[in-house]
Amino acid sequence: HTQMSAKKGIKKHGDRAIEALLKELAQLEDMSTFEPQHAQNLTREQRAEALRIINLLIKEKRNDSLKDRTCVDGRPQREYISKE
Repeated sequence: HTQMSAKKGIKKHGDRAIEALLKELAQLEDMSTFEPQHAQNLTREQRAEALRIINLLIKEKRNDSLKDRTCVDGRPQREYISKE
């Protein structure tokens, strides 16, 4: 079970890694996890509060398939977001 950055995963696995990344993003979209917004349509405050999505890891699974792990930019949860 090897984990690597998305960039390294793409370099090592090529199209298979890209497919894993796209699959993860499609799943996030299908689940209505977030709604993309154009930055130009947001106020300065809204832009400051916006979270960036980062595809951090490509994981090689035991069955030789690849899995992408997506997370938000690593900052602690914002105070204006309820922890419940």
